[in-house]
Amino acid sequence: MKITVLVENTTKDKRLKTKHGLSIYIEANKQDDFTHEQNLIVTEKGKAALFSGCSHKGIDNIMCSAKKHSPTIHAVFGGFHLYNPVTKTEEPQEAVQRLINELSAYDTVFYTGHCTGSKAFESMRDSMGEKVQYLSTGKIVEI
Repeated sequence: MKITVLVENTTKDKRLKTKHGLSIYIEANKQDDFTHEQNLIVTEKGKAALFSGCSHKGIDNIMCSAKKHSPTIHAVFGGFHLYNPVTKTEEPQEAVQRLINELSAYDTVFYTGHCTGSKAFESMRDSMGEKVQYLSTGKIVEI
């Protein structure tokens, strides 16, 4: 296993810039089943926000599990794993439509980007309107 620290507050190599935070890249020969993938629910003043990464296990499955901990999720932040930037492949439109149908049932605003892909995002936006927002660097959201 090879572990590379991508972002941290300090550096031993003056050629590398530091940044507050922590990001680690892990390389392993094991096939990744994403069972380790974690999600976070933050609740403040009666409002709950769900934070996921790429949602490899499916944002619909993650939402289902999150409801066990918080009956209402007001906002979701994360990728929906509908686009692979390495292979430039997208999930079929039928899969995107199934996800749209499932997510539309929630009284939740979904903030997504990263691995959702622009085509899937546009389909979601066309169907879900303001319930789906693009998440990009510098965006500030008040819940």
